[in-house]
Amino acid sequence: MKTTYPVTLTGAMTHAERCRIVGRQDLVNADVIVAALTAKPDQTMSQIARVTGLTMGHCAAALMLLQDQGRISAQGSNGQTYAPLDHGLPAMPAAWSADARAVYAHLEGRTDTIPYMAGLFGWDRVRVRKALGRLYAMDLLRISAVRMLPIFALRGIETRRAS
Repeated sequence: MKTTYPVTLTGAMTHAERCRIVGRQDLVNADVIVAALTAKPDQTMSQIARVTGLTMGHCAAALMLLQDQGRISAQGSNGQTYAPLDHGLPAMPAAWSADARAVYAHLEGRTDTIPYMAGLFGWDRVRVRKALGRLYAMDLLRISAVRMLPIFALRGIETRRAS
């Protein structure tokens, strides 16, 4: 018998919505993994499981959740290692600004990086980070990474690569 679930996790969901669906334990496991990776980055899943005492299944679920949230990055293909992802965004108020609106409009349907957006808008990187910080505070950003380079997109919007 195949188990079906009425809801699919999406990037547009809030933290509280995810808690109700995946359960509190996955979020607790995720926090344990982040603490382990902060103490010693660049660990494989089996090393993380050994250090944290989590089963491989629970570890895999929490790692997927952390990658979806943009809190960690994965590097390599065989023997993939994980590390905390520092997105470099400042704590900003959850309010719109002209810069945040410009960055939001730019990210609709695409992914992009801070250096590229700074060049595109003619801004310095600090100004781009502040605009992204506002979007992050409003829970509108999805953050992934290529190695340690944060890639930004809007939650819940289909994206294409920036050209």
